[in-house]
Amino acid sequence: MKRSCLQIALLTVTLSFLGCGGGGGSATATPNLSGIWNIQLSENQFNVLSTSGSPVSGTTQIDISLVQSGGVLSAQSTIPAMNVGCRKGGSWAGQSGGWLTTIGTTTIFTFNTGTLVDQTVNISLTESVPAPGGLVAGTLVFTGTVQSDGSLAGSVTDGCTGSSATWTATKITALP
Repeated sequence: MKRSCLQIALLTVTLSFLGCGGGGGSATATPNLSGIWNIQLSENQFNVLSTSGSPVSGTTQIDISLVQSGGVLSAQSTIPAMNVGCRKGGSWAGQSGGWLTTIGTTTIFTFNTGTLVDQTVNISLTESVPAPGGLVAGTLVFTGTVQSDGSLAGSVTDGCTGSSATWTATKITALP
């Protein structure tokens, strides 16, 4: 009788240990955002600011090569973009058409900060565009989440157009 009670007690203790810790749920892995991303805004900055009445096709696109170290993101190289524009007071400037990293000698996009916390990504870029009378610049603040397919999506506060838009991003293989 003592022997069977001991076996039951050991079996109960063993089963209770099996139920503790890593067996019950699945932890979400931290995404790896290192790589080249094509960000597409739901707006075309050039069209938002242009008064010409002749809209250009496509959205504002920004390609960025991110490097991730823990939860900190940084940009690895220049940041090409298309269909960009920025306004300061009554002055605005922009460029539509092909991919650019600079307008004249001015770098269009400069990386400020980036973070990844759990599935939430935050990126801040400064956009600078030369205009008659001086440089016009603003900050774009991207907030979004990592989607189930590995893409990114969220909202952007656009300090260049004064608007809010949405954005999506997918990994690509090379910068333009």
